[in-house]
Amino acid sequence: MIASPGDVHDLRLAARDVILEWNCVHSSDRNIVLIPVAWETNASPELGTQPQDLIDSRLLEDCDLLVGIFWTRLGTPTRKEASGTVQEIRKHVAAGKPAMVYFNKAALPQPIDVEQYSKLQDFMQWCRSEGLIAEFKDEHEFKRLFARQLQQELLCNKHLQKTISETKPQPKPEPEPSALRALPLVTNVQRYLEAQTPNARASKLSTLSKEILLAIAEQPSGQMMVVGTGTRVGLDVVVGQRQFLTEDSTHRDVMICKEAIRELTEANYIRRLGRGEIYEITTGGYAMADFLKSVA
Repeated sequence: MIASPGDVHDLRLAARDVILEWNCVHSSDRNIVLIPVAWETNASPELGTQPQDLIDSRLLEDCDLLVGIFWTRLGTPTRKEASGTVQEIRKHVAAGKPAMVYFNKAALPQPIDVEQYSKLQDFMQWCRSEGLIAEFKDEHEFKRLFARQLQQELLCNKHLQKTISETKPQPKPEPEPSALRALPLVTNVQRYLEAQTPNARASKLSTLSKEILLAIAEQPSGQMMVVGTGTRVGLDVVVGQRQFLTEDSTHRDVMICKEAIRELTEANYIRRLGRGEIYEITTGGYAMADFLKSVA
């Protein structure tokens, strides 16, 4: 659900663009399609009840994630809340669903509605008391932030993970050891020896590789996001709420992180989902993570 007052039309379109771009890159790999929902595109005319109640019952209740965007206005009041957007956000949160709320900190246009702006500041303080918000200074920064944070929300939020797991096709099981007889002899011997020497295989992993693998194994999604950014570091490596690279990281840190990802991939402990930015842990990766925890 894209929720906002009427003064951020361009940003509503920008949010829709980010969602559609996510679909182009990730839908086939993740078996998920994100549908951007907004009252101006998804509601139909109907009389007999309050407009906001129609939006809530027809659109909001079926949405799993809400994106709220504000700049100078809070919006038109309803019979229940200070504005329709506020009603959507509070109802969505009350239902136990995630709401990502963004505030535009660009220079204010003149003149502005002082009363609306004052109410908006009060609502922003309420949002801060309820969780985390995000601020941005222009459309480019909003799209960059939303693209990255949308990925994080899909990977980490428990409600979204539960929704995805209930609809995701079950992966095909990997071959049991007995099925390896059908493989070439050299492959059988290699896999047999590797299976018997977890300590030897663990010794080939760098400290950072082990740290990343353990972090992925602890995630309900079993996934990691690796995405290029416009920051000085140029790369984000994110597992759950943890970022392995920060603004203080050096070029050396980035190269060590890339090498760790290469090690885990070549060892078949993680695998990249298609051409996307998501890596997921394999059965072998879980086994190695269990071994690392047992010898820690």
